[in-house]
Amino acid sequence: MKTTPQDKPKMTMGKQGIGFIHSKGSLFLRENVGTADTDEGPAYEMSLHVGSREPILQSVKTGKQFTLTWKQLLELAVKAGIDE
Repeated sequence: MKTTPQDKPKMTMGKQGIGFIHSKGSLFLRENVGTADTDEGPAYEMSLHVGSREPILQSVKTGKQFTLTWKQLLELAVKAGIDE
């Protein structure tokens, strides 16, 4: 099957400038960790990237995935006041 540039999954910076949003269909070798459920059922699938062990969240509704590096997570924690 031949793909065209518009068929390829896209990755964009998250709206807050942290992390990355990957389009539906993006492939990651990942290890499932669990789900975050709401009253309506599962909302997010949580996993870790097998190579880097960095977190991946996938929206069940859209199929989009959100990733961030451990460095980005650490920076968020410091900004949130983890050391205060």
